[in-house]
Amino acid sequence: MVFVRRLADLRRAQSRVRAPTPRVALGLVALLATVGCVRGGSGSGWVVGSLWVESCRGSHSLGPISDFDLGLDSFFGDPLIDTSGPPAQRQSRLALRLQQTAGNLEEVDSAVLQLEDTVQAAQALVAREPIPFSDDALCPGCTDINTALRLKLNLFLRCPDNRAPLTAGSFALEQRPTTGTARDTTCLLPVATPPPPACPTLGDAERARLDRLCSGAFDDRGARAEIEDLLGTQGACLYLCQLGRLRADQGAPATVPAAFAVGFDDTVAAIFSTALVDARAVRLNRCAQASGRLVGMFRFDVARSRVAQPFP
Repeated sequence: MVFVRRLADLRRAQSRVRAPTPRVALGLVALLATVGCVRGGSGSGWVVGSLWVESCRGSHSLGPISDFDLGLDSFFGDPLIDTSGPPAQRQSRLALRLQQTAGNLEEVDSAVLQLEDTVQAAQALVAREPIPFSDDALCPGCTDINTALRLKLNLFLRCPDNRAPLTAGSFALEQRPTTGTARDTTCLLPVATPPPPACPTLGDAERARLDRLCSGAFDDRGARAEIEDLLGTQGACLYLCQLGRLRADQGAPATVPAAFAVGFDDTVAAIFSTALVDARAVRLNRCAQASGRLVGMFRFDVARSRVAQPFP
């Protein structure tokens, strides 16, 4: 009897579960489509260069030194606006992602840029000065290195087996014999001397040329040679064209508000040229498994990344 009574209760409960109405069903389909097909902010740009990756056995495998084109198609951004404490003590941040398609981070190739202090970046824009790329992973304990701007290239599509962190930095590598091994070998090792300057010194003429690039079309790949001429081919450097309401080519204000930050729907634009190094090899002074160089430019409106997708 107990079993029969519970079976009857179950059937009555099932009878109360109704199928969704057509309107609800269409709403669910629309929601799922929105979550699965995020395209990122509107914008334009390109990222090209050359790469060497030792462990690259993906479907688009890279050779010893291969021309590289990110195939930039989607743009995302995540502002972290600091509202705690007095404005002068706040440190707002901005993470930007330039990628091949609108997939999840671990499904696509992407260049991830992190501005650790938007006020400091805005001050460089106002002064029309380039900003060096760096990373404290390349120089732990250094006090004289600028870590306010970072870039990492992810190759989850082309090189899913790669474990070398390709990081922007001006550390040079050279082919030389290894030590402490059973047999004589050579490999790419970090140069023992201090890294070269990440950014060149700009004069008024160079700033004017960069500002003209900032005013032009950001899908013009013909600008590559001029970008490399202005920002160099050995360092790691970025020139901001626009950060929110601040623009280098339209006369930025003399000072930056202490509480300056970039939010969603704000525009970000920049030009860059950077070396890529195996950060683990530099830090541990061991044979590099990857290296390369990237050149590019981008301009887009900051749009949120896909749902539940954190930045690295």
